[in-house]
Amino acid sequence: MIRHLSVKSKLLITVLGVAIISVLVVGVISFQRGQRAISELVEDDLVAQRETRAELIERYLQLVEDQAATLSQDRSMATAAAEFAVAAEQLAGQTPDPVWTESSQTFYEDFLVRLPADARTAELKAEQYIPTDPVAVHLQHFYTIDNAALRRRAIDEADDGSFYSRVHSRYHPSLRTFADRFGYGDIYIIEPNTKRIVYTVEKHVDFATSLSSGPWGRTSLAELVEQVLRNPVPGFVTFSDYGFYRPSLDAPVAFLAAPIFNPVDQSLLGVLAFQIPVDQIDSVMTADGNWEEAGFGETGEAYLVGSDLMMRSQSRLLVEDPTAFRAAIDATGSEDGSDTVASGNTVLRQVVRTAAAQRGLAGEVGIDVIETYHGGVTLSSYGPLDIPAGLDWAIISEQALSEAEAPVNSLQRALLAATGLIVLFLTGLAMPIATRLIRPVTALIEWADGVTKGDLNSEVPVSGRDEVGQLAASIDHMVSGMREQSHIIEAQTAEMQSLILNLMPSQIAERVSKGETNVVDEYPNVAVVVANLSGFSRYARTASVEDAKDLLDEVIGSFDEVAAANGVEKIRGGSSTYIAVCGLLEPRLDQRQRAMQFAVALDAKLEALSKFNDWNLELQIGVASGNVEAGIVGSTQISFEIWGDPVSDAAGLADAAAPGTLLVEKGLADSLAERFSFVPAESLNVDGHFIEAWLWTEEKV
Repeated sequence: MIRHLSVKSKLLITVLGVAIISVLVVGVISFQRGQRAISELVEDDLVAQRETRAELIERYLQLVEDQAATLSQDRSMATAAAEFAVAAEQLAGQTPDPVWTESSQTFYEDFLVRLPADARTAELKAEQYIPTDPVAVHLQHFYTIDNAALRRRAIDEADDGSFYSRVHSRYHPSLRTFADRFGYGDIYIIEPNTKRIVYTVEKHVDFATSLSSGPWGRTSLAELVEQVLRNPVPGFVTFSDYGFYRPSLDAPVAFLAAPIFNPVDQSLLGVLAFQIPVDQIDSVMTADGNWEEAGFGETGEAYLVGSDLMMRSQSRLLVEDPTAFRAAIDATGSEDGSDTVASGNTVLRQVVRTAAAQRGLAGEVGIDVIETYHGGVTLSSYGPLDIPAGLDWAIISEQALSEAEAPVNSLQRALLAATGLIVLFLTGLAMPIATRLIRPVTALIEWADGVTKGDLNSEVPVSGRDEVGQLAASIDHMVSGMREQSHIIEAQTAEMQSLILNLMPSQIAERVSKGETNVVDEYPNVAVVVANLSGFSRYARTASVEDAKDLLDEVIGSFDEVAAANGVEKIRGGSSTYIAVCGLLEPRLDQRQRAMQFAVALDAKLEALSKFNDWNLELQIGVASGNVEAGIVGSTQISFEIWGDPVSDAAGLADAAAPGTLLVEKGLADSLAERFSFVPAESLNVDGHFIEAWLWTEEKV
């Protein structure tokens, strides 16, 4: 029969057959590649969301740990702890006014009424919590009971004429500002012998009570303080996980605490504790409620789970649709969602017995399809958090499987529709039209193939209102979504790169960015300058936090300008010590002279600033030179550090120098004798070896 067909018909049949088969093959290959690329993008996005939020949580917890360690070792905190303890003890011999008892009864009855409904029981009585010892009765009367919550924290000095109130007026404003600025729920100072809370910012019902003999002796704060007191180590911070804390109306809070020591004789003066509310954690995990803008789509979220399998952050479903949340939880049959909905928060209320939570808590990292806590099937990325001891959390980012697979299903439908349309067109049209129709389809396939290989920035090569144009628009819309996700990831990567550049010199940052893990080198003939800032701690004790910070900004900024002007490289600048080098990353022949010029200019700069601003600040400067080593240290919190004899020698010279003077090692003094004048000072023992110190007197013309 074929022999009787015309050549035109045979050619048309051949072209149509080959074209139809080609379109089908290309469609299948494109779909497989597109499916694989889209699935990888969705999974990579979930992993990136988890890793980004994990890093933010880890940084936040490291920050609060560093703040607690620093504040507990501050000399002013030691003075405050000692004075508060003495002031509270002076009230022990007083006889409380009987009228105060009536106001206490009313206040504590109201306190019980304000507890959450699930915490109020018939067994609770106001008498269980009303303090009886004179110190607590006196302080709560003047600071807590007769004042509304907002007024309590605003009181600097109560009208009782006591020594305690005078002490309180000295320290409360700065501690209140500290708590507000860094988002702490409360700050506590606890006397170690009686375990009495001698100070808090918020003045809740635990204020002035004893954590051993008072009504709050079984709280998580009491357990944490007892843990710190059993093994007090200067600067060591201990955490306790989130729990319901009744003095804060059963709000879920976590605590961290560190011991306070007398800087003179190292005797234990007290315990400093911070209360961490859920707000800061929720802000990171929920993107401040802007899930879609953060790249989670319509159903995605990230949340934390503790070792007890209870949530440590808020649920998106509860926030956006409480009714649907309760229905979903009730449908699981494992628990009643009414209490969680009534509280408005899933922290410590919603259990997460999922495979992702259990694997993450076991230290595993992965991504899988699982049934989530509210019964839905999700694509979940899970892993542990690298956080301080006392906290064992897993982090999970997930998205409904239907939404995660939506781009793949859309691509499948689009390719199937396009294939059917092309077959219909080719069957009904002649060869020129078929050839013309194949051309845009081929271009579209090549563009789609480029997309599957990662080219998300190319423009769709096909336009029009026909079926092929509609297919192109559909795929272009889908790729636009993938492009937005890619931009979010690129922005996060750029932010991380910027952080690395702020932590270390650009040459070192470039090596780290290229994946080099062991960045360490030896550097010969490096001049090291160590300048100790004398007088700042004295200034900070009487100045406001803002004024102290502004002073440091101006001083360190001016030091940086002097360093740049003299070709010196800054290593570290802080409230006590400024370290710079010359000849490290940029070799020089005159590194010793530049370092000395920098040290002299630094001293002159601070003298001018101090005189102009009436700061009474001076520098103790040490300069040494020789071979040093430098590199990246740390794993989770990396930094660029230098070490070697010149570093310790310069530090020892700075420590030995009197305020307003500059000491150098003898070898450096000899090499610069033609330019600078020195006189012998003394021999110093630095890390087991002796160096001859020379005192700079003037710069020669």
